[in-house]
Amino acid sequence: MKKHLVFEELHGLLCGTVTTERQMELLAHIAQCDVCAQALAAQTDLLAQTSPPAGFAERTLLRAHPVRPEKTAPPQESLRSYSLRVIAALAAALALLFSGVFQKLTQLDPREITQKFSESVRTFSITELSEQLFTKEAAHNAPKSQ
Repeated sequence: MKKHLVFEELHGLLCGTVTTERQMELLAHIAQCDVCAQALAAQTDLLAQTSPPAGFAERTLLRAHPVRPEKTAPPQESLRSYSLRVIAALAAALALLFSGVFQKLTQLDPREITQKFSESVRTFSITELSEQLFTKEAAHNAPKSQ
């Protein structure tokens, strides 16, 4: 890619509307082009300065975590079933441990690990990350109800 990126490409990268393959191409170009890296930084700063509409954080938090009635003490039967699930999980973990399944983990090929890591990096979404950060910050800054 010889030309500089246009506004739509940078905006698509920031908003997560480009394909994963295109995202990788744009990031590779930005890594080599100072002009485009500065343009991306400027556009990121501009988006960070833009405030959402009034009440956006409250509506988003309410949709993400609807108000539910407080839980009451669980009945005795629930505690028994929970205890049984914990015991079953421990038994399964011990069975796996002693069956040798974990020995296979030490025999993994480093190239296979690298390939899986690369696949997870390709599926990374800037939009999802920024939404999660905004939601957590809004929840942190929201007034505590007593």
